[in-house]
Amino acid sequence: MSKPRLEDSPHVVCVEDYSDLLFIAEVLEEEGVKGVFIKEFPGKQAMKTQLDRFSRRNSLAKRPALASSWMPTPTQAGRLPVSQHSSRG
Repeated sequence: MSKPRLEDSPHVVCVEDYSDLLFIAEVLEEEGVKGVFIKEFPGKQAMKTQLDRFSRRNSLAKRPALASSWMPTPTQAGRLPVSQHSSRG
């Protein structure tokens, strides 16, 4: 399975580390899902601090779906764009 490019992918999954990336990639491949970009962050703390910047810089709010293996607390969720903590299509 070839790695999709971020700019060509309608769906993005953000993961905390490489093992999560491998797991998600295997599940997507097994299910026959294509066109999902997986963004790996080097750990939970990096994901917490860099997710907002990554999503804004790459206009992820315009994507049909964004998923994350990290669930923000209610306080943190209030600081994130709606697309990062809501379920859309």
